[in-house]
Amino acid sequence: MQRLARPVFITLFAALIVFIAVSFAATRLSKPANGTEFQHVTVEKTYDTASTSDYQGAPRPLLRLASMSAPASRSVQTTQIARSGAVSLLVSSVDKAISAVSTLTREENGDVLSLNDKGRTEHGGRSSADMQLRVPEDRFEHTLQALGRIGSARARSINAEDLTTQIVDSAARLRNLRRTERDIQKIMDRSGSIGQILEAENQLSSVREQIETLDADLKSMRNRVRYSTISVTLAAEASTAPLEPTAAAQLVSSWHAARHAVSQLTIGLAASIVWLAAFIPYLLLAALGLWLLRKRLSAKLKY
Repeated sequence: MQRLARPVFITLFAALIVFIAVSFAATRLSKPANGTEFQHVTVEKTYDTASTSDYQGAPRPLLRLASMSAPASRSVQTTQIARSGAVSLLVSSVDKAISAVSTLTREENGDVLSLNDKGRTEHGGRSSADMQLRVPEDRFEHTLQALGRIGSARARSINAEDLTTQIVDSAARLRNLRRTERDIQKIMDRSGSIGQILEAENQLSSVREQIETLDADLKSMRNRVRYSTISVTLAAEASTAPLEPTAAAQLVSSWHAARHAVSQLTIGLAASIVWLAAFIPYLLLAALGLWLLRKRLSAKLKY
């Protein structure tokens, strides 16, 4: 029994040594040569439209990974749509409709950007008003439906503009310009001639101007995506009952007619006097001729 136990023990001990050696070798092979551990690298989904020169100085595998993953990441960008609408409504009362539209806009977490209450025209036409609304994009369709219940819809239109490409490209250009700004600042921190410093300052000023313009445009486009605009036209419905003038209105109308007749008569008399004044010399000559002719005839009758 002791003879059998010794070989078994030696065999088990040798197997244990082999297992330890294999495990140690596998651990050594799973690490890089310099002894540092591998790090988990995650690739962001945002796509920078800059060229691969932005990755200069990076290791070849990382550069290849960036160039391969960038085009694919652009396809997963969220679509950026800017929507706007217009509604024309016939309402019984324009003032009440304005109040209802304003209340609806506040309930939808929106704003009334402009209001133009035209009122009734001088010739007794229907009163009307124009309003410009801004509501969150996710409340756009619900707001249009709610506006249709305030009055009778005469017309409605919806427009959509895809700003995805413009926003992505503008964001990429803005990141590149900011990297350029940091690079120029680093160059200015180094010692150099006055001419080089002045040139760098001019370039930095130009880059910052481009950054401000591009940043403003980008914010404007993103704001158009987040908020939709709606143009609302309100017009009062035509009254079916004829309007009968009041007694006071009739008296006022009669007074205006009488004044007009008196003024016309006065103008006619004045015109007649002017005509007579213009023909007085001719009338005097005619009277003088008749008087001389009558005098001659009377003298002949005496003889």
